[in-house]
Amino acid sequence: MSRRHLAGLELEDLGAAGGVVVYNRSNRVAAFGAHVIELDSGTTAALDLTGYLGTGSITVRGAWADVSATTGERSGTCGSGTNTTSVVKPTGGANWTVDDFNGKWLKLVSSDGATTHYRVVLDTTTTAITIRAASGVDETWTFSVVEPGSTITAVTGADSSLPIVFENVYFGLLDLDRMGKVTVKRCGFDTTQAAGTLDLDDVRAFNMEDCYFGSNGTAILTDVTQTDIDRSVVDGAVTLSNCQNVAADFYSDGASGTPLTIEYARRVRLAYQCSSAGATALVLKGIDNFAPEGTGVTGTSNTGYGIQFSDGGWYDITGVTLTGSTNDIEIEGTAYAYSALGRVDTNGTFVTTGSGTTFCPDTTRWTGVLTYDTQLNQSGRHLTYGYFHYAFTNSLTAYAGGGQGSATALGVGYNRVTTVATANDSVILPSNAVVGGALVTVKNAGAESLDIFPQSGGSINALGANTAYALASGAVARFVSSSATTWDAWTP
Repeated sequence: MSRRHLAGLELEDLGAAGGVVVYNRSNRVAAFGAHVIELDSGTTAALDLTGYLGTGSITVRGAWADVSATTGERSGTCGSGTNTTSVVKPTGGANWTVDDFNGKWLKLVSSDGATTHYRVVLDTTTTAITIRAASGVDETWTFSVVEPGSTITAVTGADSSLPIVFENVYFGLLDLDRMGKVTVKRCGFDTTQAAGTLDLDDVRAFNMEDCYFGSNGTAILTDVTQTDIDRSVVDGAVTLSNCQNVAADFYSDGASGTPLTIEYARRVRLAYQCSSAGATALVLKGIDNFAPEGTGVTGTSNTGYGIQFSDGGWYDITGVTLTGSTNDIEIEGTAYAYSALGRVDTNGTFVTTGSGTTFCPDTTRWTGVLTYDTQLNQSGRHLTYGYFHYAFTNSLTAYAGGGQGSATALGVGYNRVTTVATANDSVILPSNAVVGGALVTVKNAGAESLDIFPQSGGSINALGANTAYALASGAVARFVSSSATTWDAWTP
């Protein structure tokens, strides 16, 4: 393993000029080489990671720094009542100051010495700090309040296929284009810098854990193939655009504008809690397949809407409770409350809470089972990956004695009539074929000839109104509606 310590800017063979770290000399990391750049406390003006190929990796790791407490203790043993989402002040210790630790991290150490760092999510009481689910934490653990002690004013890079990892760093700018896998852990944007920006474009995979975007912090991720974001806090603004697959877990409280926008993604799974945003809490545009997961999509006291939907897509918001002051959600410019939603489609944007009318926009791909009770409207091509399964009704018994009025009802799809006790026992074509093009297939698996009637006033082929179509024992016939009352029939 190769390690490089950056104490000031004395970088030996890595090279430094004018306060700029240039780490792109050989443009190739040896196979299986794990290269670590360890930053001391302080500020590095710039770091350039460009053009790296090979099978090694590069890790940029900052130092941790202690955080002072205005009141109360910055470290100690967790108090009684500490659990996996809340750290209570030490027993007998002075109260903390509200919001003193916003934008900071807790270093948590278990009784057996295992150490983890977690983002502070909420610091709105004087006795407890909220964190995102930390496994096993209780009053036997110790804590200390820390933050990255290392700052990089600007990191740039392009055309590198190696995995690149950043840990424990404050950024002024992290700007990477055409990269392989990028991982950012326990980093901050807009805390020690006037503004902090994460800008990724054309990246194969991006992972982020326990990061913080302050009130001036922004992230713009464009054309990222796989995006995985876990336990990160947004008080600024994050936009994910043209990212194929997104799995994200965000928290936001008190952002001045819209904290999170996701647009033109193929598949999104989101856990998101947002309260007191100064604008709509969540904007979703043109997403092929969206659903909440984990802790769900929740929050209150947001200005505007809880969620705005536009530009097509399919959104399953079952269980979502994210609300705004104007209304719960907006779909293509029209406001809705969750309680009155059911399923809504407008201009190709389909939003469902699990009941109501189903609509299939031409930008949507369904996986699993799509069920509709009345009619599915579609324009354009229908692409099926796998097989198409018609509705199937088995073991039907034809009405004994025949006739139209009491005939056994058939359904749209495939019908198998297994009992035809006497000649001319009867069945009747479905009543819900309200437009032309409905397809009904009938198999006579009974012992006698079967009479198949249209609905009252209808006709089959040229047989005349209310006249039965005779289907011999063992035969199959197909019927296609040419209108709401007329059918074309044939035996294949």
